[in-house]
Amino acid sequence: MSLSPRNATLLSLVLPGSAHLALGKPVRGVVAMVTTLALFFIGWSVLRDRLWFFQYVAPPGFLKPVFALLPLHLLPEGLNVAAAAVASFLRAPESYATERLMRMPVVGEHWAMMLTGASGVMSVLWAADAHWLARATPTARVAPAFAAFASWLVPGLGHALAGQKSKGWLMGAAVAIVFTLGLAISSGHGVDRQFFGLWWSGAALFAPGLLVVSLWTGPLQLVNEIPPLLDFGVALCTCAGLMNAMVISDAYSVAERGSLPTANEPAGAAA
Repeated sequence: MSLSPRNATLLSLVLPGSAHLALGKPVRGVVAMVTTLALFFIGWSVLRDRLWFFQYVAPPGFLKPVFALLPLHLLPEGLNVAAAAVASFLRAPESYATERLMRMPVVGEHWAMMLTGASGVMSVLWAADAHWLARATPTARVAPAFAAFASWLVPGLGHALAGQKSKGWLMGAAVAIVFTLGLAISSGHGVDRQFFGLWWSGAALFAPGLLVVSLWTGPLQLVNEIPPLLDFGVALCTCAGLMNAMVISDAYSVAERGSLPTANEPAGAAA
């Protein structure tokens, strides 16, 4: 089946893996579904309606059906449209009126939020991969979407795989230093979704930080004396995530340029 890059991207965002199946890549399609839908529902099985405590806006009654289909008021999970929409439809009606219960932490919620949040990022990466496949461009040294994924896991690794090691490690070190400073200044509370939900979504673009926070600093209790520079630490952690978003995007572009033919080179001759 032939898909335009735009349609492949949209189809993949709506249901991860579907575009890959349509493009004749069944293995990639199954992996895309597992790494997005499965991750989300494993985390959701712990959080359930508690997940909606972290939405950015509470949609008014007449807009609830729209937000149920496109739950973009919950990021990054909302980028995994199909899974978030199913969770929205499964939401208990009474949860709209019981915010106090939704505020109560649940056991294991930090690693569960790591999984649901990661599923949203993975959805975007798989959509980028579907776009690349639909373009039918020459084979790259490393698939651009994989370079982007590698840079999300280890900032700079995507550049290294695409042949720009020095640039990659320099950018990765900058991201890691800013994030570490943010955690240190905030005494480990720089990324806590319960208190700083929107900021958490930005920091989630730095996967190692998300892992550290979910397994180590997230469960820490913010009691007694609040760190004097807590807000600054939160801002630094989020800046690190946004910096890594640029690293991820650049890694995609570097890998993409490595596969495109030069002006004097036919398309089929590109590496």
